[in-house]
Amino acid sequence: MNRTKYKTLKNKVKRIQVQWLKTIMPKDSSTDININNVDTYIPDEKYVMSAGTRYLSYMTDRWLINKLKKYPHVNTYEELQEIINVR
Repeated sequence: MNRTKYKTLKNKVKRIQVQWLKTIMPKDSSTDININNVDTYIPDEKYVMSAGTRYLSYMTDRWLINKLKKYPHVNTYEELQEIINVR
């Protein structure tokens, strides 16, 4: 993957994370979330251990980059949810 494609995917990551956080946060505090401060709301742990295997945590930067590499046409959290639920 070249640098320009990676940059476009990286820009999509923050927007999708903001949309995801707004769906799980209460309505009054969801207005505070934006692209600049989304990192403070995302958990610091990047991996989850299950049955002796390490998995990427849900909605972290790396997890989203991996999903966007497979499905580069995804632009919103709703589109990502449709793809995840179909599988």
